[in-house]
Amino acid sequence: MKKNRLFTLLILCVTYVFAWGQTDKQKLLLHELQATKPHSKPQLTALIKLADSYNTSNHKVLFDYAQKADSLAKALHDNEAQAKVYSLYSYYYRREGNFPEALNFALLSFKESEKKQDEKRMGVAYKDVGMIYKEMSAKKNNTRMLNLGLGYALKALKISLKINDTLNIVDSYNVIAITHRDLKNYPEAYRNLQKALSLALLSPMVMKVSGAKLYNNTSQVYNEYFKDYPKALDFCQKALALNTENESKTGITHNCMTISQIYTKLNNHKAAIEYAHRALAVSQELDAPHRILNSYVVLSQAYQGANDYKNAFKYEILNHQLSDSLINVESDQDINHLLVKYETEKKEQQIRALDTQNKLQWIIIGISIVGIVLLAYLGYSLRKKNQMIQESNEVLESKNQKIEAQSNELSLMMKELHHRVKNNLAIISSLLNIQSYQLKDREAILAVRQGKQRVEAMALIHQRLYQNDTLTSINIREYIAQLAENIMLSFGFSHENFQLDIHVENEQLDVEQAIPLGLILNELITNSFKYAYKDIPNPYLSITLQGKNHITLEVQDNGHGFDIALWEQSGGSFGKQLIKMLSQQLHGKITIISHEGFQFKLIIPNRTLEWAA
Repeated sequence: MKKNRLFTLLILCVTYVFAWGQTDKQKLLLHELQATKPHSKPQLTALIKLADSYNTSNHKVLFDYAQKADSLAKALHDNEAQAKVYSLYSYYYRREGNFPEALNFALLSFKESEKKQDEKRMGVAYKDVGMIYKEMSAKKNNTRMLNLGLGYALKALKISLKINDTLNIVDSYNVIAITHRDLKNYPEAYRNLQKALSLALLSPMVMKVSGAKLYNNTSQVYNEYFKDYPKALDFCQKALALNTENESKTGITHNCMTISQIYTKLNNHKAAIEYAHRALAVSQELDAPHRILNSYVVLSQAYQGANDYKNAFKYEILNHQLSDSLINVESDQDINHLLVKYETEKKEQQIRALDTQNKLQWIIIGISIVGIVLLAYLGYSLRKKNQMIQESNEVLESKNQKIEAQSNELSLMMKELHHRVKNNLAIISSLLNIQSYQLKDREAILAVRQGKQRVEAMALIHQRLYQNDTLTSINIREYIAQLAENIMLSFGFSHENFQLDIHVENEQLDVEQAIPLGLILNELITNSFKYAYKDIPNPYLSITLQGKNHITLEVQDNGHGFDIALWEQSGGSFGKQLIKMLSQQLHGKITIISHEGFQFKLIIPNRTLEWAA
């Protein structure tokens, strides 16, 4: 009874602390909670509902109520409620940007739901896992994570269609759509959003819960793919109206940032800056680091569009500073997670060792009955040998721990180094970009922008290094794909009007060779987009990297070709000289063919270029 009174008193204290700034719905749920019997199923249900009501307004309050619900669910042995609590924890860690913990709790929610064969909750858990992978990919720039997330979202859709759960069907279509959008598959993204909207409009309840995000994501497709900025603005204003009505602060930050970006494209810079500041203010009110980080990016873009380069650079610096602090926090979290896992495994090994030792003692006692004298001698010998082995093992374990600690420390330092190099290169790129807007001479502008592209090509390699587990190699296929797509988009092309084919035989490449190859590719791809495709109805670019005894890089377009005599002349453009210098550095042999387009072939001996093991 005393325990129940303490639990009730704790809940009352929490409810009074969070009484300020509540919505009418939250006040009603709080009243329901206070009216429930302590330590009961109704009290547990009320706690979960109240925690969930804060999922778009204050995730820290959500976490406090979820903790109270967690304690009560465990005490009542309620698996169904426990699954919902794990889902709340997952949402909290997503908002904190701690994606490993968010993923862990989403999968725990699925396991608890599976025990009760609660298909509705299983579908929600799979949808949440898909969303977490999607959000992780935005930080890691990883198509593998996007494809994993897409797989889970499709599983969620299959379960929800089976039980006719309209809300989760709509939400699953939404996750599938935005994942396709990040994969640059805009037609598929638009098709899934249309499916979701058509279903949501049939249900006022579903529209109230999910309508805002569907409008916002449809707005982004019109903004990024159709380039229909008035239509994009209309959809996003609808989303903002719904989120304002629902008092969804998280949704409001998304809408304000999207509206700011649209106004920048419409050259309404005053409105763009106003909405970007509103997004930052709400993000700071939420105390959501990643929302604040995104707000800095949008503010920098808005001020840059208004030619206010001082403020543009200010928010660019704030973005890089906050990004650094978040990287460090996540590294610490990963280390703590590994440490807990290591300690758990160590204790389990000790328990197994003790069990083995106890069994051995009973065997010795049995044998001692047969020959006590012989056993005593053997026991003495075994103990001495065991002591020597144990001492050797302890010394070896101590050395291994020191080596492992030094290795982990070195790995973290190298990742931090690559991260800071990438950030410094990004700042240089931003400065060059801002500088290009202040120049009047066309050739000077072109030279600065080419320099910016070369810096970004190197920055991309360092970005992949600090995001990977290995520090000496990168996934060259993903790097080439991202580099080529970035240049393609910068020249106004997309997958809808341009054919880009990339073939890479071995994915991992040593970083010492990846940097010169990346710079060579940057020059070749940029030249193709600058000169090759004028009046070409079906532009095409092929990039191939293959070979075993030697490595062959081929870049081919279907443009107007190239005067080979110009290539063979000494001197020439900086880009041509850079390609030749880097090819010599790799001891490579260049072949140029100009027939039905331009073809560049670089053959590199295997002694120079090493595929990573």
